[in-house]
Amino acid sequence: MTHFDQIAQEELGRNITNPTTGEIDRKTLGELVFGNDNRLQELQDLVWPRILQSLEASIAFHKKKAEEYGKEGVVVVEAAVLLKAAWLDHLYN
Repeated sequence: MTHFDQIAQEELGRNITNPTTGEIDRKTLGELVFGNDNRLQELQDLVWPRILQSLEASIAFHKKKAEEYGKEGVVVVEAAVLLKAAWLDHLYN
């Protein structure tokens, strides 16, 4: 079980995990959050900051690699929630 899985269980309840594997059961999680705006917001508040942190680390890595070669790099990000999550300021620099 990952650290994120543990946090998700604490925030959203233990019933979101598969009892056999201990991993988050996506079907159960979907049933919990889709159709329930409050629960969906809780999930987004939990997940989006971690996704952004990972994305920023990846961009920094690729930027450093490009600089090592004396080049300007481009990182393409496909993010369906880019605008809703207000990540534009984090990406255009």
